Amino acid sequence: MADVWAWLLFFFILVSLLVMVVSSPENETLAIAGGYCKSVVGDVGVYTALAKVESEKRLALIKAWEDNEKAKAENKAFKKLSAVGSWENTKKATIDAELRQIQTNIHIEKHERGCIVQRTPCRHVFFLHLVSPKLHFFLYLLYTMVLMYVPVIGTGRIREEEEGIRREDRKVLEAKKREDILKVEETAAKFRATGNLPKKFLACFGY
Repeated sequence: MADVWAWLLFFFILVSLLVMVVSSPENETLAIAGGYCKSVVGDVGVYTALAKVESEKRLALIKAWEDNEKAKAENKAFKKLSAVGSWENTKKATIDAELRQIQTNIHIEKHERGCIVQRTPCRHVFFLHLVSPKLHFFLYLLYTMVLMYVPVIGTGRIREEEEGIRREDRKVLEAKKREDILKVEETAAKFRATGNLPKKFLACFGY
């Protein structure tokens, strides 16, 4: 019986010690510290998510700026190329009109002179009095054909020179467009690397 009471007393003391240990201030401090750590970890996660969202927003704005600047460069080059094309069409129309006028004048002159030759062959000019009227008329036609095609050849040479100038203009404009786009890409890469934003374009976004 004494052993039973001894064991009960020992068990009671052990339970009391456990209750004291569990309810000690140190454990309360540990519990508070654990809750604070969980709170800090949660805040860090929130800050990380916000930083990621902000970074994605900056990258999207930089991409929008890059696309806008590229579009500006392409539109600028397109306008200049259109101006070159308009000038080209105007010059072609002018040259064609001049050529048609020259051909018309030569045709009228040939017709008038042909009628004169058919009526009264010019036997008194140089050696034409030694040839027959038919050969005289043939030589005159050959002469008028030469007069007709010489302006055409000259006009073709002018047109080739102008086309060469236009090709050079187009090459220069295309090279300038590529240079502008390359500059935009380099600037956008710098913005991405530094995290800065183009202020002029993004002023409307509150930056």
